[in-house]
Parts: sequence; C-alpha cells; structure tokens
Amino acid sequence: MLPYIDIHTHNLSDKPSSYSVLSQNPEDEIANYQHVFYSAGIHPWRISCTDIASSLQKLELLAANSRLIAIGEIGLDKIIDTPLSIQKDLFEQQLQLAEKYHIPAIIHCVKSFSELIQIRKKSTYKLPWIIHGFVKNQQIAKDLIELGCYISFGKTLLKNYNSFFSPYLPIIYSWKPMIVILKLKNYMRKRPI
Repeated sequence: MLPYIDIHTHNLSDKPSSYSVLSQNPEDEIANYQHVFYSAGIHPWRISCTDIASSLQKLELLAANSRLIAIGEIGLDKIIDTPLSIQKDLFEQQLQLAEKYHIPAIIHCVKSFSELIQIRKKSTYKLPWIIHGFVKNQQIAKDLIELGCYISFGKTLLKNYNSFFSPYLPIIYSWKPMIVILKLKNYMRKRPI
C-alpha cells in the first residue's frame, strides 16, 4: 500500500503510514523528523513584512537541503495590498530557484489564475507546479493540467464533496492521480537524506 502524502501542511502528522511536506518560511529551521519533508518559500501574504533579499538567500541555502522537496508556498494573490507587480517579481525569483534545484513549486493563487497561466505559458519552467487548495472551474483546471501543473483540492473537497468535487471526476479519472504520488516519492528519493 502506498503511504498517504500530505503535500502541504503546517502541522506534523503522528501517523506512521503518512509522509508530510511541512510548509515553512525561509527563516525556519529544518528538523530531521522521520517521514517529514519540507517546502519553503515567501508566501504572498508575508511579502510586506519580510526582508526579501535575506529571505531569498536563506531559501537558496534551504533548497540545497535534501529534506526540502518543494519551493512554496509561493504565488499571486489579488486580495492583498502588495502590488501584483512586486508579487510577480518575487514569484518568478522563487520559481527560478525551484528550477535551479530541480524541485517542484507549491503555488498559492487567489483571483490571479489568468496571470499564473500566462507566466507558465511564457516561461521555460519545466518542473511541476502544484496548485494548492484549488477551488476554480473545470476550464482553469484543464488549462493548468495541460501546462504540466497538478491540482490540490484540500479541505474544500472534504467539506463540499458533492457540490464541488463531482464536476471534476471525469477530469481526475483521466489524469491517473497516482502519478502525483509517484512523482513526489521520486523527488524524495532523488534528494538523499
């Protein structure tokens, strides 16, 4: 049986059959817990209270750590005060680190999917982007999947299973979702501890 992999959490799991990808800020220490891997990045909500240059340097140091298997949670958010142009610049800098260290990115996106899709189309980024907590429509899901992104549904799926999730079943059955788990396990194996 494949273990459960929580690709984005802020809390450690005590279940021995699960792996967690604990989301952290670049300033946080990475501990050596069994079954725990990490992602780190500058979240759009933290831009205004972060020393960007220092955090990017720390993020690059973390990216070399074998327990860091993703850059994120990073992204774009139109409901915060930070100008979108500043968010885009920082987002692209963090995506470049993900590419440099050959690790996927975990993406936070609020009311910015057209910008996100445009960045993906125009870029040379090859590694997966995992869209965290996706709650948009089927067309946006298809567009992202066609561009090599993965979709994470999160707690909305569990709270509103019938009304939210059922329209996605034909899309999900066509993707073979186990690929996501196998690719993440592959990233874990490629980054020896």
